[in-house]
Amino acid sequence: MMIKSNKTNRLDYFSILKRCYLEFLIKLTGCSQSIFVDSQGVMLEALLRAGIVFPYACQSGVCGACKCKLVGGEVYLDSFSESALTGHERNQGLILACRARVLSDVIIRAPECDPSSARQNDILDVP
Repeated sequence: MMIKSNKTNRLDYFSILKRCYLEFLIKLTGCSQSIFVDSQGVMLEALLRAGIVFPYACQSGVCGACKCKLVGGEVYLDSFSESALTGHERNQGLILACRARVLSDVIIRAPECDPSSARQNDILDVP
């Protein structure tokens, strides 16, 4: 599992360009749901576009509502607020779906699929 972000590492643009126009698989544990995402897209947008109910609010990395666990794979996190995702949480493998760009096939533990999640009542309806 690898999380790259502008808070920790700079991913060189050549590495990103090599991954352009690829599609990667996002697997949600406990849901038996998987979707494909364009390598240039944001994880949350792909999940919502596929009709998957996923918690979110600001979509700009400020609130932390879309926080989920990256179980496997590699993502790049666009800029976000430290109050939405702390360094300690990043070290535990948590990511913000609204700021995550998928760089490989990934596995995430989504709150709505995790019966022990306290956030499952916070899931918002997708317009």
